[in-house]
Order: sequence, then C-alpha cells, then structure tokens
Amino acid sequence: MKTSTLFNVAIASAAVLAIGAAGCSSTSESKNGNGDKGITTVPVQSELLSISKTYPGYNGEDSCSLTLNAVIDYPTVIGSNDIAPLQEAIKDVVFNNQTGASIESLMDSFATEVQSYDLNINPEVTGTPANLSEVYAYYTDVTLSRTELNSKMITYQLVDSRYLGAAHPMTYSRAFTYAFEEKQMLTLENMFKPDKMDVVFSAVNVTLAQQYGVQEGELQSAGFYQNAVGVPNLVSVQNDMIVFHYNPYDIAPHSAGAIDVAVSPIMVKEALTPLAEKLLF
Repeated sequence: MKTSTLFNVAIASAAVLAIGAAGCSSTSESKNGNGDKGITTVPVQSELLSISKTYPGYNGEDSCSLTLNAVIDYPTVIGSNDIAPLQEAIKDVVFNNQTGASIESLMDSFATEVQSYDLNINPEVTGTPANLSEVYAYYTDVTLSRTELNSKMITYQLVDSRYLGAAHPMTYSRAFTYAFEEKQMLTLENMFKPDKMDVVFSAVNVTLAQQYGVQEGELQSAGFYQNAVGVPNLVSVQNDMIVFHYNPYDIAPHSAGAIDVAVSPIMVKEALTPLAEKLLF
C-alpha cells in the first residue's frame, strides 16, 4: 500500500474479469480451471486514490471554508495491455496535465494550491471555522470512476462538482473511452470521417428528438436552445452505443442537467472510420 502524509490511499482489490475468447491475448491470462472451456481470466488492478483538505478563509464579506476533495480510480494493470497512455490521458482529463508528473503529485497540487480561489486562504491552516454558514461552505469535488471494461476498450466517467458562491453548484462531467490495441482515446476526429459529419449530426438530432418525444427539428419546443444541438466533442462508447454528452447550459438551461444521447452505431456506420468500425462491429 502506498503511504503519504498527504494522501489517503486505498488499494482496490485486484479484480479478475472474465472475458470471452475474443479477449486480449496475454501471457498473464490463464485458462479457467472450472471446466468452462474458452474462458480466460484477465487480471485487472487499480488503486483508489483519495485526498481531502478543508481550509478556513474569508470571502470579502464573512468567514468561509473551502473543501477540496478528489477520488480517482487509477488503473495499474489490465491484462497485458500497455496502459501508460491511458494513465497519461487520465492525468490530462482530470487535472489538465501533460507534463508527465505523477498522479500523486497532481492530487497534492489540486488539494494544496489554493491561491487561485481568492479566498484569503493560508494553505498551512486547515479546518472549518466555527459557526460557519452553509452558504459560505465552498467546495470542489472531483471523482473519476471506471464504468465499463471489455476486451477492446475501457470507459471512465469524470464528475467535477463545485460550489464557490454562485446561485447554485455547477457540475461538469464527461465520459471517455480508451482503446487498448490502438493505445488511444476515442475522439470525434478518430471515430468519424470528416466529410460525413452531417450523418452524425442528423443521428444525434433524431435520437435526441425521440428521447424527448418531439419531432426532429422541434427540439426548441422541448426546452432546448434554438439551433444549439450540434455534435459535442465529448464522445464515448458505453453499452455498445456511441454516447454524445452535453453538460448543463450546453444546449439547454441548467435545470435540464447533463444530457446523454446514445446513438446506435448502425445509424452512423457510413460515417465511421476504420478504427471505430473495428471497435464497434
């Protein structure tokens, strides 16, 4: 187990995931000894890394507190796959980091570099002020969790929720998918042919209209901003569907929350790149 005065680190149990015969070939895979032929076992290990700090501060009007909390499901082994690019992608997605710094140092920086919050915080002093009003209990909470894993790819969900004194908390979320063999994150650019994005646009709008019970082209009547439903950059693969993700305010008021549009790969097959077609069919 990793230890640190700054980190509460729990090592997640080493899970064993049963994957069909089409799974990743690996010297670390072994035949299941229970008589079920054609089944291999793939070792899957991750570390659950967490850090939480609360600081007293002053917001210009009254005493306040700031709590910074992060929980990261960080992969260490997925069969024989090279997951170093995945680990770097996680650090980039969660902490906007491309420097090669360790995940631990990035979490430390997240929880100790408080100057940007402009709350007169002394990073050497922690704790919650006495008699603190809930209105002034500010926070930033970041969670990364694995949502799906198969022999070809893995999908994670990032949720970044924060309240810093505005009218209401704000939550940013996104899912992202990493392809093992290709060693890359799936994006609009590597999933879809650039000259076929009109097919993707149509599929997203048709599916979203069906989701909200309106006719295509009438999304405004369901509360969406006029002419706002384009193809978002946030795309992942979940449950064999291509999921397009919109955060609050992207295409509708905050009250609509985050919106996922799950498009069947069949609907956009002519727009798929060879990479996407290989992964999805």
